[in-house]
Amino acid sequence: MKAHILTIFMYLLALAWAGFGAAWLAFGSVYRLLYGLAGLACSVMLFGLAYFLGKRKYWAWRLASVLVGIVIVAAFFDQVGWADLAYLALAVMVFVLLLLARPAFAKP
Repeated sequence: MKAHILTIFMYLLALAWAGFGAAWLAFGSVYRLLYGLAGLACSVMLFGLAYFLGKRKYWAWRLASVLVGIVIVAAFFDQVGWADLAYLALAVMVFVLLLLARPAFAKP
């Protein structure tokens, strides 16, 4: 059950990053373009990992742990506003769920 909840929250985090990327792409400068593309790339990776977490793949659990850890660290080094706190709260929740669901992804 924990793995199922984890997958749902991974999809939510991926949707949040897709929204972040789309919002940055809506503006026109190169600076914003890079942030938008990075956000969309993160979203694609999170969507893919969420899919494979749903299939109980151990390698996806490991990569998701690393990627969500990077997202958490990046949130601390960014300018902290209300949106950053929302991403941070969701990412921390996903990271905790990753740790709690670890037995469901036992290495074969």
